[in-house]
Amino acid sequence: MKQKLIALLIAACGITPLQAGEMPDFGDISQQGLSTQQEREIGENAMRQIRRSGAMIEDPEIVAYLNQVGYRLTDAAEISQPQFTFFPLLDASVNAFAMPGGFVGVHTGLLVQAQHESEVASVLAHENRPRQSATYCPFN
Repeated sequence: MKQKLIALLIAACGITPLQAGEMPDFGDISQQGLSTQQEREIGENAMRQIRRSGAMIEDPEIVAYLNQVGYRLTDAAEISQPQFTFFPLLDASVNAFAMPGGFVGVHTGLLVQAQHESEVASVLAHENRPRQSATYCPFN
């Protein structure tokens, strides 16, 4: 009964259901993503803004530590592209984030609260996913 009522309402509105093979063409999704170069440019622009904001920490020991953990993960995952850039960001939350172009920000709250390197590594591993296709989104 309910299905008949819905079908009647749809017909009254002049909507006709699509038949198999009548789906609209939304284009080739593989042609809709950003190139590796475009992603890198977006990431570099964002990095300039982060540096200007003063939130980025330029401590060489922290940067070296993040690179050591991050590159061990990328080596284990056999990721060769993109080249990742790890950087600390002054933020008390326990988090990290990835930006286009392989830039990975790590909040200092994660570094302070982590009791073992594996806790830092698990958060970084979530951000270090390799590019799968032209529609790769680093924020997922």
